[in-house]
Amino acid sequence: MKLGFNLQNKLDQTQLSPTKCLVPLFEAIANSFNAIEEARIKNGKITISIHRDTSSAPGLKDIQPNQPVIGFTVEDNGIGFTDDNLKSFQEAYSARKKNLGGKGIGRVTWLKAFSLAEIDSVFENGQSNKRRTFTFAVSDDSEPVTTETDAERSTVVRLLNYLPDYRKECPSGYETIARRILAHFLESFILDNCPAIELRDEYEKTSQSLNKYFKNQLQLDRKTTRFQVDGKQFKIEHICLAALPRMQHEVHYCASRRTVVSQGLDELIPTLRGNLLHSSNKQFFYAGYVSGELFESTVDEMRGRFDIPLEKSLFGAEVDTTTWEKVVRKITEKANEYEWHGHSPKLRLSNDLYICAEADATAGSFSACVSLCEAHSFRVDRRPAIR
Repeated sequence: MKLGFNLQNKLDQTQLSPTKCLVPLFEAIANSFNAIEEARIKNGKITISIHRDTSSAPGLKDIQPNQPVIGFTVEDNGIGFTDDNLKSFQEAYSARKKNLGGKGIGRVTWLKAFSLAEIDSVFENGQSNKRRTFTFAVSDDSEPVTTETDAERSTVVRLLNYLPDYRKECPSGYETIARRILAHFLESFILDNCPAIELRDEYEKTSQSLNKYFKNQLQLDRKTTRFQVDGKQFKIEHICLAALPRMQHEVHYCASRRTVVSQGLDELIPTLRGNLLHSSNKQFFYAGYVSGELFESTVDEMRGRFDIPLEKSLFGAEVDTTTWEKVVRKITEKANEYEWHGHSPKLRLSNDLYICAEADATAGSFSACVSLCEAHSFRVDRRPAIR
């Protein structure tokens, strides 16, 4: 397919470590998210299929698990490769989906890790549907083929033939791939703006809903707290998440059901580091997702920041203005009210940092906490925390 840029040069300039071998898959899934959002449908669905090299187990009747992965297919019922979307695809740095968080270069990663990608898309065109197919590869200059069709709207992207360095790094376990996908798109699952996502393994004859997997396996607990700052309504979703790679305790400030700004909770509560032990005996991390009318009214067009003053003016001109400092302090207070399952001392932030023991905390665990706090010059309140 003819492009408006030199694809080989762009590939040479694009850095993608083999350890990031799943990034092209994530980019294809992200495109499906965007396509479903652009279609403005409530029944969005994404189906991801794993393709394996079974040549090492020819003729065997029993399934040999964890055969090497050689490719993926991602299918969705989003808006499809319309004329506008095809034009965007052919540009080097398309800004078409910038408002959805897209940077316009994700498709280039497909060819960093795979020999080619095949696209088969059915999209609405006035009163009828059209089907558009093409191959995306360095050596393929063939043009997309567009025909009339009675088929329902759908787009299929096949990422084929993992290149050797990336194939060696790709995890082979179905469960591992599922958890990697969930970890990458965690925010969408948490904020309930996620389409139905199914992960299939054709060879191992395995299929499951990642939405159900998230709720049953990763989301250990969830609680909603509502509060006000200067009369403005806010809501925080407290979520206990089973530990995943590269996770930390975080607070996410949201607008339009998307994270705008994230902050490590250890910046607000310095002693809160590392995973904690849930009452179910699973390691977990805390995630707080905060939304409210102030955030909705002050988020910028690109959903990258909030237009909220950091603190009150030194000249007192903003006496009635709600500041970021005031909002964050209240959010920290509410995060500390979350039930920490009795496995960690209660934490509270005020003018000084106070560390309080739960009423049922053991003397040993409290003593260890006090020693840690005193070593870092924090003021310690030895009274039990008030529930």
